[in-house]
Parts: sequence; C-alpha cells; structure tokens
Amino acid sequence: LSPLEPQKRHQDVSIRRLGGTGHWFLETAQFQKWCKAEDGSVPSTLFCSGDPGAGKTHIRHYTLSYQSIHLLTGWFSSLVVDTLCNQFSGKDVGVACLYCDFHVQEEQVTTSMIGGILKQLVAALDEIPEISNAFQKSKGSIGGRELRLPDILKLLAKILASFRRTFICIDGLDEYAIERRPELLRSLQQVLRDSPTTRLFLAGRPHLK
Repeated sequence: LSPLEPQKRHQDVSIRRLGGTGHWFLETAQFQKWCKAEDGSVPSTLFCSGDPGAGKTHIRHYTLSYQSIHLLTGWFSSLVVDTLCNQFSGKDVGVACLYCDFHVQEEQVTTSMIGGILKQLVAALDEIPEISNAFQKSKGSIGGRELRLPDILKLLAKILASFRRTFICIDGLDEYAIERRPELLRSLQQVLRDSPTTRLFLAGRPHLK
C-alpha cells in the first residue's frame, strides 16, 4: 500500500518530545470541539501554523473548512497523535499520522501518502477481503502493478466506513513538494467528503493558511 513507515517516525518524534509540552493546547475550546464533535457542528479540519523550528511537529493547522490556531512554539503534533490514541483506544476509532519531510520528497508522493494512511488503519482491523484482493491484483503480473490513487482512495473509503470515527494527522505540510500539494489536498478533501466522521489535523508554516 505504501513504502512509507510513518509510525517509526512518530515513535522517534514522541521519544524526543519534552514532557508536559503543549498540554495547554489540548484544553483549548478549539481542540476540544474538533476532537469531540461527531456531527457537522464544527469544521472537520484543524490547521496549526508556526514558523520553522517552532515545535509544530510536537501540534497542527490548514483548513479545508477553515478553522485556525496560530502557534508560535512547542512540540505538539506528536502530542496530538498520542492523545488521540490514548483517548480513543478501541477498534471503533482509527488514528493515522504522516510526517512530511523535505529530505525524502521523492518517496512522499500522494499515492504513498494516502496509502500510508490506509496501511495504518488496515493494521488496526482484522483481515478485510477487499484489501487482500487488492494486494493479490497488484502482484498479479511480473513485478506487480502498484495501486493507483483512485484505487487507494476507494479502499480507504471502505476502511473508514469500518470505524465509528477516524482521525488523520499530517505534520510539516510545507515540507511536502509544492507541485504535489494540490493533489494531496484534493485527495484529503475527497476523504472528508466520503467519510463525514473523519477529522483531519494538519501542521505547516503560516504562509500555507
């Protein structure tokens, strides 16, 4: 589904996070409403902006349905992921994260990014026939045929329907290749349209707003 290993990156970031950093953010009305609302009463996307080195990787903000919090410092993105995992532990709520990295832009294309989300959510569920069949089809010829973006989005929509709620967190959006960014954002918009119970958390520099 994807060559990316975002969970390893998340573990590395979490280990380096300073204890107690950013917990004030978790108590803000914006985060609480975004986190707890299960209907359309609040925007599905929360975008955290900050300058380079301000600690966004350790919170997060862009908005596809536009709500913003401007953060100057802290290690928040990984904190948000860990908080969601702890608060919503169980098979009926899915949490997936991605960390954009300027140094590996060649690997981070939209297909691998959306596939990385799908891979994490699939791992949280029992075996699903649609996914197994897709794997078999992709390996049907010599060398296999990689799943295309429309295929992955369709599979993701099916997987999201297996969860009561889902949270997707993407850090460092400004480090994602600018020429690929519109396709990624369009894909995320489609994910939100297909799954109204999905919440999206993004972090990036202020100019993305």
